[in-house]
Amino acid sequence: MKILLLWPVLILRSIAYPLWPILGLVIPFIAKRLAFEKGHGKIPKFCDFTVEVSSEGEWQQVWPLLQELLDQGKTIALYYCSPSVEMVACKNASLYQNLYTAPLPLLRFSLFPWPGSKRGPLGHNCQHMIMVRYDFFPELLIALCQVPGERVLVSASLKGKDLKAPLTRWYWRFITNSFTFILTATPSETIRFRQLSDSVLIKDGDFRHQLIQERVAQAESFLAEKGFLEAFQSVRNANYDWVGVLGSIWPIDLTLFQNESLLQDIVLGRGFLWIFPHQLAEEDIHTLKVAIEEHWQVPVTEMSDADDWAKICEQDFHGVILVTARGVLCEAYSFGDWAYVGGGFGRSVHSLLEPFWSDCFILCGPKVHRSTEYDYIYDRHPERLKVLAELAPIDNNVWSRPQGPELIRQGEEEGIRQLKGKLC
Repeated sequence: MKILLLWPVLILRSIAYPLWPILGLVIPFIAKRLAFEKGHGKIPKFCDFTVEVSSEGEWQQVWPLLQELLDQGKTIALYYCSPSVEMVACKNASLYQNLYTAPLPLLRFSLFPWPGSKRGPLGHNCQHMIMVRYDFFPELLIALCQVPGERVLVSASLKGKDLKAPLTRWYWRFITNSFTFILTATPSETIRFRQLSDSVLIKDGDFRHQLIQERVAQAESFLAEKGFLEAFQSVRNANYDWVGVLGSIWPIDLTLFQNESLLQDIVLGRGFLWIFPHQLAEEDIHTLKVAIEEHWQVPVTEMSDADDWAKICEQDFHGVILVTARGVLCEAYSFGDWAYVGGGFGRSVHSLLEPFWSDCFILCGPKVHRSTEYDYIYDRHPERLKVLAELAPIDNNVWSRPQGPELIRQGEEEGIRQLKGKLC
């Protein structure tokens, strides 16, 4: 009955569809979104699975499961909401003939056959449906309720949700009961979801542990293939007092490292920093380089391929290196003593599991309220993580790692085994 409340929303969006191309003429964001949603993916009328991911982080949460399903010959229709995942989705679609990918139509969605409009997941049928973390748009929830088989939510989290408020609790109870199987991000999230439903099977498990541990184990061979292994090995073998990796950095994060002693270590060759920007558009990289030069007053150079490293070596360079190559940050953490992960002084901290499984001591900002990865690390190895409460220059000894138990590889969790048993 509750699902009927969603149809008027879809009808209104369908009626409003012709307005978007007009608004796109004067609002660049709308024009950009419409161009993205035009896409090139074509979804068949029936697939074994429909899957929706928001961005690259959610892709990583579910990709190990999708690989197993694809290897078994299952057909998968995968929708992605963010342009950040388009490249990796299209690349894997070229490797698997049974994987079909397309942008999720939000502005282009319509129940009516307007020119250029799309129905998204409502335009085809499937046996099972998998969603990752969030993106509970009305058309996805309606498509979910039409699925005859398993309806799965992966990496589920209620962090930051006030379940005491009646309306919020009603909404999340509705969302929870829309699924048949929920795989939560942590055990504490399992407890919270079970307060909302007695009928849904709710277990905890995270596919990213498996994915990241495999990437860390293969870091050297991967970097060698990309042409970067010599660079990272040379720095590791150079007897620096410390090597830091700043991952997913925003300009605001630079204030933390405006420490005279730290910067002097870099210039004098006692310490080394690899810097990985979060935003890789040309103008964003330029802005970050200018900010480093102005605020830190140390030399900065860019490394986007193996040839850049050869040029850096020729110059006897003593400064910071801005790594703008895509897809190597996870592997690079293995070559650092400590890591700082950006985003914690913005909306939310970025991935903490990558430096964690790379055996780095981790620094981050205070916005961890949405991060189940923070919960995982804090519950098991709090000594490996330090949250910086203020946006102020840090001390040199802040990354000194206290003694703690040895890091033990995370095996496949029971919840993941049970989910695979239902789907594979």
